[in-house]
Amino acid sequence: MEASGAAVFGLLAVLGVPAIGLLALVVGVVALARINRSGGALRGRGLAIGAIVIGGLLMLVSLLAIPLLLFLSAGRPAVQVESSKVWTERAKAEEAARRAEEETRKREPEHRAPAPPPPPPMLPEAGQPAKAPDPAR
Repeated sequence: MEASGAAVFGLLAVLGVPAIGLLALVVGVVALARINRSGGALRGRGLAIGAIVIGGLLMLVSLLAIPLLLFLSAGRPAVQVESSKVWTERAKAEEAARRAEEETRKREPEHRAPAPPPPPPMLPEAGQPAKAPDPAR
C-alpha cells in the first residue's frame, strides 16, 4: 500500500490542528491567570488573550472541518490497494517480459569489433630483404 506525502501530511494536519489549538488555548489561559495574579509584575496580557482567541478558533474550525471532510470523502477510499489477483498477474507479466528480453539477447549475435590490421612490415636493416607478413597472424 502506497500513500502520497500530501495525503499523509493532510492526515497529520487534520489530527494536529485540534491539538495545537487546545495547546494554545491552555497556555493562553495559564499565562493570563499568572499575569492577573502578578499584580502588574508580568506583562503580555494581549499575547495571552491572542493565544486564547486563536487556539479557540483553531479548535472550532478543526472540529467543524473534520466531520465535513469525513462526509465529503464518504464511500471513497483514501488509498486504493490493488487486489492480490491483479498484483499477481502484473508480477507474472513482468517476469514473462524479462524472460522474453533475455531470450532475444541470447539469439542476437554478439557484435564484435573488427580485428585490427596487421602491423606494417619492418624496414629491412641495411642489406637485409624485407620479410613478408606471416599469414597465420
